[in-house]
Amino acid sequence: MPSEPVTFESLRHELTSATAAIAADERRISWVGTKRRIAISRDATGQLEIFLVGGPLVARERAVRERLVHDSWVTAGGNLLSANRLRLPPGEHYDAIGATLLLELIDKGYESGPDAAFRRTEPLVALALEPAHAENAVLTGLGGELYTFAAMIRADFAAAELCLDAWQGWRRSSRDFQLGARGVEVKTSTTSASRHHVQGWYQVEPGVAADGTVETELHLLSIGIRWLATGSAGMTIESLVKDILIALPASRRAPFLDAVRGYAGAALALDHDGTAGQTSLRRPFIPTYERLYDLADKRISIPVSADFTPFVDVVTDSVSFVIELPDQVRGDRNPVVGMHSIMSRLFAA
Repeated sequence: MPSEPVTFESLRHELTSATAAIAADERRISWVGTKRRIAISRDATGQLEIFLVGGPLVARERAVRERLVHDSWVTAGGNLLSANRLRLPPGEHYDAIGATLLLELIDKGYESGPDAAFRRTEPLVALALEPAHAENAVLTGLGGELYTFAAMIRADFAAAELCLDAWQGWRRSSRDFQLGARGVEVKTSTTSASRHHVQGWYQVEPGVAADGTVETELHLLSIGIRWLATGSAGMTIESLVKDILIALPASRRAPFLDAVRGYAGAALALDHDGTAGQTSLRRPFIPTYERLYDLADKRISIPVSADFTPFVDVVTDSVSFVIELPDQVRGDRNPVVGMHSIMSRLFAA
């Protein structure tokens, strides 16, 4: 008998019915199509994955690249299965999105020509992932800044109000923390390297603070974090917010919560006591490294405003770039490593 045609409705039903794996290193896959080249599964946390059998696929779009991983699995029959896994974000609506992507991959011919089919489908995949990618970037940045804020309070609990005044990163500003004439730019990454996007030269060059103070020092605090599965042990944006609220006087709590809610133009759901109204704010993470770089060090080579002077046709404020700083610039002095040592350096007279 001919096989049943693959339809959007049948795929969405298959995705909705898929159950979570019983362990992190196991999957229960369901094949899509007739050639066993495409499958679906859910990981141990219930997040949807699309298995694309074959060698490593090359993703051009960053949003896709960050959610595509190639690895090998051993089947119940003892055979080796080499496949790419496209890990979709959490949310029931991604069942429908996943069904659409599966149909597109089949229509573009993945079963017979995987590389070409993936290349032609990738723009649609990127479009589907972009909202989650943008939210993740916002939450990663916020997580790093709140982690820094909480560390400042631990270093000097009595200075909580001053730390709140110093925190400027929640809005559009040239500096994330302004400690008098000492500026601190916080950059948070989910990679192992201190690789960060710089929105403009003003983020890496001393300037003038909002109150008119001329900066004499500028530091880049590079933080690495690893997002964990829901239910794992780790800090969350919700827990950091609550820790900071405890240290603030009652009169300063509402302004702080408003700043967090509107971070980077977002509209995050937080109650008056810091309780999160959205699951993404309760997703745990752990820090993987903390490195405080003194950007005045001549061994750090990055662009400054004067470098753009010869280019009279370039709008200098529009220039952005990516930097990747070494783990060690100048012995153990630059960068300062570890949050305790970093706080000692930032609060030094």
